[in-house]
Amino acid sequence: MMPAEVVPEAEQHLVHEELADAGYVEAPEPTLTEDIDFSLTAAGALHGNSIARSYQRDVWRKRILEIVGESGEAIVSNLLDDPGCPTDDYERVTGDIEQLHDEALISGHFANGGNLIRGRLTDLGEDCLASRYGPSAFVRKQTIGTANVQDNRNYGITITDSPGAAATSGPGHATTANNTITVTNVTPFDALSVGLDDLAIEDHDVAKTVRTQVRSLRQKAADNSVEITKGVIASLIAAAFVAYGPDALALFAEFAHHLGF
Repeated sequence: MMPAEVVPEAEQHLVHEELADAGYVEAPEPTLTEDIDFSLTAAGALHGNSIARSYQRDVWRKRILEIVGESGEAIVSNLLDDPGCPTDDYERVTGDIEQLHDEALISGHFANGGNLIRGRLTDLGEDCLASRYGPSAFVRKQTIGTANVQDNRNYGITITDSPGAAATSGPGHATTANNTITVTNVTPFDALSVGLDDLAIEDHDVAKTVRTQVRSLRQKAADNSVEITKGVIASLIAAAFVAYGPDALALFAEFAHHLGF
């Protein structure tokens, strides 16, 4: 079983089911009288490692925000000497500074060597620093919270509802209370794959995991049907952000919209 401080005991069966649906833990789900075994699959171990690397990087990037807020600069050589720096790669640290700038969390002028001078936190950066989120999660939360995707095409997606809670939203669509979607059309997956081809990859290992998961879901839909939960979509979005950066958010927001989320 997972520690109760990580997943409350009453929610462990639900969490296990969603992780099993995503292919991250071994299935089938145990009965209610058995201990819940969260044995990772190969995909689960890979995804877990990628999330750990992502978390470590986000902690570091939040440390950069602190330094800019305190000193008004981000000098790469100084950052490399900081106890919290997880790398000795000059280019990687330069990239972290540039990404924070591109995400509008910091502002300032870039000097030689990728150093940021006359820097400051933007209002968004101050909000991020004061929040419990790292920069990646904070930016993702802001982007998803303001996404407004419009699409009236029929993707042949049926959403199965709990008794008495259905509402129709167009041909082949029904809104569900339990957030379980049965997909029999591969069109959304093909559109997603084409979109991913156009994105620059920031983390090749995580990108491979994302593409493998998308292909797996597509194959299940092509063979018969595939049930997708909101947890699976959230996991894909989180991994895609690590793999492709902020550009992936609009693409996955559209994908989730096609699925009815």
